[in-house]
Amino acid sequence: MSLGWLTESSLMPKRAKEIEQVGKSTMVDLRAQLYRSEESLKHTESGASAAAALAAERRKVERRRDVLGAGRNAGVGERSASDVKAERDAAALSHEAMARKVRLTLTLTLTLTLTLTLTLTLTRSGRMRRWRAASARRAGRA
Repeated sequence: MSLGWLTESSLMPKRAKEIEQVGKSTMVDLRAQLYRSEESLKHTESGASAAAALAAERRKVERRRDVLGAGRNAGVGERSASDVKAERDAAALSHEAMARKVRLTLTLTLTLTLTLTLTLTLTRSGRMRRWRAASARRAGRA
């Protein structure tokens, strides 16, 4: 069953090459030395790994005690304070812009409403022509 190119290799494993001028007894000696060094490494690793595990456990306990973050980096508090200040400033700026927009919209709406009301009133009463004529006269004087 093929699962794709990640699981299979087109290269066949090579056969082991014999080293010239090295006898079988030398290979046995080398393997014995390799075994001894691996065993000694295991013993030192077990002692070292026990010490490392103990140190890791101590760090975990210290992190659990440090729930409020007293052991944080020095600049973290300053950075979070500046971020909070920047967010407040951005919110205030946004609020101010929205308030200006509302005032402008209300002013334009009120102006349009008054203009339409005046136009309808003058049109209904027949005064629109007289008002336009008066406006034209005033514009001509200025």
